Amino acid sequence: MERDFVKRPSFKVMLWVMLVAVVALLVGSFTWMSVDSPDCPDCPSCPTCPSVDTLSCPEVTVPDVNNEKLDAIYEEIFKEDKVKEIAKELAVDEMDSDDFLEEVMDVLNEELDDGEIDDEDDIYKVVVKDSDVDVDDEEATVSLDVKVYYYLDGDEEETGKARLDATFYVDDLVEDDDYEDAEVEDFEVELTRIYD
Repeated sequence: MERDFVKRPSFKVMLWVMLVAVVALLVGSFTWMSVDSPDCPDCPSCPTCPSVDTLSCPEVTVPDVNNEKLDAIYEEIFKEDKVKEIAKELAVDEMDSDDFLEEVMDVLNEELDDGEIDDEDDIYKVVVKDSDVDVDDEEATVSLDVKVYYYLDGDEEETGKARLDATFYVDDLVEDDDYEDAEVEDFEVELTRIYD
């Protein structure tokens, strides 16, 4: 039984053929894209380098925009965020008041077993951990999760800390008055945890 063998070209021969083809393509492309020729012979309608430099773009005019309308839309979109920010700021400011600190002192003294807070000045630090603000027309309810640090029995060596939920009710959030009359009308304090 005889087999017909087809002689295939060797790998070296194919490599040389491919190398010659690549060199021919490179030489041909450099010849076609001559840098010295400003005109494109295959494309007579293409601009030449000197004519591209003299091209000018038509003048573009932007129509006038009424900024008052945009400002009104922007303010309406972010009005509730602004009201929330003002209400929270008023609530945080109220935490420095003697009334708030006295209420915190009373709430803590009801639950403390190992001493008491003698004065509201013994509450030396109040930190807001979390906040939530609900706005309803010209009123807001601000809920603050606060951590309170205090001295026991007036002794700076005896300290404690507690977690409280404080709710502030803010009234008179009137935009037309630029919120000047806005104030904390009332607040509530609830103890959630005393740390050991």
